[in-house]
Amino acid sequence: MEEKAREIATRLHTEDFSASNGWLDRFRKRNNISLHVLSGESASADLQAAEDWKRKLPSLLLGYAEEDIFNADESGLFYRQHPTRSLIERRETCKGGKKSKERITVLLCCNSRGEKLKPVVIVNAARPRAFKTNNVKLDDLPVIWCHNKKAWMTSKIYPEWLNEVNLKMKRANRKILLLVDNATSHVSSNLSNVSIQFLPPNLTSEVQPLDKGIIQSVKLLYRKQLMHSLINAADKCKDVTEFSRSVTVLDAIRWILGAWAEVSHQTIAKCFRHAGFMADSIEDEEEGMEEDSFHEEINCLPEEIATKFLMSKLFQRSTTF
Repeated sequence: MEEKAREIATRLHTEDFSASNGWLDRFRKRNNISLHVLSGESASADLQAAEDWKRKLPSLLLGYAEEDIFNADESGLFYRQHPTRSLIERRETCKGGKKSKERITVLLCCNSRGEKLKPVVIVNAARPRAFKTNNVKLDDLPVIWCHNKKAWMTSKIYPEWLNEVNLKMKRANRKILLLVDNATSHVSSNLSNVSIQFLPPNLTSEVQPLDKGIIQSVKLLYRKQLMHSLINAADKCKDVTEFSRSVTVLDAIRWILGAWAEVSHQTIAKCFRHAGFMADSIEDEEEGMEEDSFHEEINCLPEEIATKFLMSKLFQRSTTF
């Protein structure tokens, strides 16, 4: 982009033009341009089919109040993964370390009014060491705890969770519609108080509310809490790799719950509306301003951490971010 700007400036005979990083950053902010990785399900989404689905959606939702229409989806979370950027002294060499690939799966479920069900956390250990150390009982956890060898959603875990949701709705004398994607683990069930509607294949990035920004918000807020914890641990850990190893699934559960609670009702309603669902009207401009501020805070955290390590003289040549 900087190179193209210089080319245009030359054609316009503009003198003393400098396409610096500062100019580029201000240009991006003025024009609401952000950097994204070109990957994921949206690349293969059929936009015309998505629009057709959205036109058909009101008839599928007929008979259900907004508060009784839920969306559920799961996503993998590298719960120990630390940043990959750093500030270092000029004479130092920045060496990359191994990124933690320890993954858990988190299932989230909510409606457009911001009602959130208890998250499901799937790990690969029935009772992690942190549970034994802290004398934690599974029944006391504020999440639904599941496990299997690969920490994935399975056709055994999913129906068990559905039965829990059905029981909850039965006690509340509610009948809800639950929209989910057509993953193989999402087996069909005949329940008294929960009706299942499968989303069309290859369209979830366009028609699923949780994929329109809710899950991403949870992950960003989770990362924010992890970064703050790293800042607080800067004086106790010799480098960030040591900190990453100290993160336990109990920490992950606490940060997941904090992130899930922090996602605003406005953000959830906005994502439902963008997926074609009816929701309360909200001011996009105000929401956008909040998101920009939040992203700026997220982006500056690694530098804040690195600076603290430098000042405390604990940031050594082998430190990795």
